[in-house]
Amino acid sequence: AEILRQINQDLIVHKINVFRSTVRTTTTVKNTNFFSRLVSSPANLIDAELLADMNQFTQRNLARPETAEVFHLKALVHQRDEKYYAAALDWLMLQVIYPDSAFAIEAAKQLKELSNDTLKKQAGVIANLAQAIPTLKGDRDQRIAQFLLQFNKLGEEGFASAVISEGEAFLFSNETYLSEDLIEHVIARQAMLVDNQIAIYHFNKLLTFYPTSTTRTDSLWSLANLQRKGMKQFDQAAKTYSKLITEFPDTTESKWALEVLAKMYEDDLKDYSNALKTHAAIVAKYNEEPIVLRSLNAMALLYQNKTNEPAKAIERYLKIPDTFKGGEAHQELIKAEKVA
Repeated sequence: AEILRQINQDLIVHKINVFRSTVRTTTTVKNTNFFSRLVSSPANLIDAELLADMNQFTQRNLARPETAEVFHLKALVHQRDEKYYAAALDWLMLQVIYPDSAFAIEAAKQLKELSNDTLKKQAGVIANLAQAIPTLKGDRDQRIAQFLLQFNKLGEEGFASAVISEGEAFLFSNETYLSEDLIEHVIARQAMLVDNQIAIYHFNKLLTFYPTSTTRTDSLWSLANLQRKGMKQFDQAAKTYSKLITEFPDTTESKWALEVLAKMYEDDLKDYSNALKTHAAIVAKYNEEPIVLRSLNAMALLYQNKTNEPAKAIERYLKIPDTFKGGEAHQELIKAEKVA
């Protein structure tokens, strides 16, 4: 075991030396041919190879202080490939994981330069993320997790792909952080900014692997919206909205889901029977809230224009003055009169 430990230590030193020298001696050659750029990757092949090897190295050797330099080298490669968000995240992660490293000082310097130049519009976001780092508590895994959770507060599309990669790397190497579902939730929400199908995949993973997660309500709501708006999978979305309503009946998301589900039955599925049933459930549950006024109006219009039941339309219009006073009541009486 001691011999293997020493061999591995020697290999780590040699690998970092190879990474360092390769980054220094290779350059990015920009492809000036327009048509070639359309069908080729913007990164050099050597940079793709370097990043793949360095990512594997950091996942396996996160606990070693020497790995701080590899994060710095990753940032330099991302920077020369003009992937400035990924470079910024590399330097931020370096500060999170290795706050006492000499490379953490260099990372702060590089972040400042990025904020003053190519990521000037994101300077505030980067500054807020950097300010959060000294407040992180616990061991390495705890700090990484707390930092990644910061991105659930952001809708910054540029960081999304890099955050997904860091989240997946964390789930691979995590040893002490128990709430992995929270990191899967970060990955899923960031994926919403990148690709609908990837986001759906991660929300499905989260809902399957972590059935008691505190993120379950938001995950069902987000998944249903992706299925409805992003993929036009209306039948599947209806099942997901219904699952949310059944599992979490007293949440704000459940109220939203009922109203969206009723509208989707009407507009997208042309299922007027289920639309009416869903509106009726809203009326029965929410009493004098504005959502009830909207549902009563929607029911009246469905009876009037879709199911050809004018008497029921009048009945729904006349229910409104019993609950809502003022201008709404007056308008509904006029509508009932017109139908009559």
